Amino acid sequence: MREGAGAAANELPVPSTHQAGCVNTRPFASGVEPMMPSDPTRRSALSVALLAHTGTDYVVDAWMASDGQPNGSVRYDTDRAWFTIQGRPAALRKLAEALLHCAELTEQTYPAPSPPMMEGVAG
Repeated sequence: MREGAGAAANELPVPSTHQAGCVNTRPFASGVEPMMPSDPTRRSALSVALLAHTGTDYVVDAWMASDGQPNGSVRYDTDRAWFTIQGRPAALRKLAEALLHCAELTEQTYPAPSPPMMEGVAG
């Protein structure tokens, strides 16, 4: 395992997407700082829809950035699609709270239907 890297560091490294001729490479989040440094003067113009499915496996990891700040990531990876959410612990907690609130709101707004009762069967 690489020194200072998270649990996924024992996987093979992926070439940097910043090298000439490197296109369609998959970024490797663990053990490095976030892929795109944040720019506090501009909001993101990227719009992405990520569909969550029951039973999906996510890989979590944590690492220390070169500036000494702890970071974490959640990765979803299949042959067809992948994404990584990265951030400082407070930002990841805020995202987790929003996801939980969304799930609760959805369940309250559209409750799951009860299974149909069968006639003549005592429950």
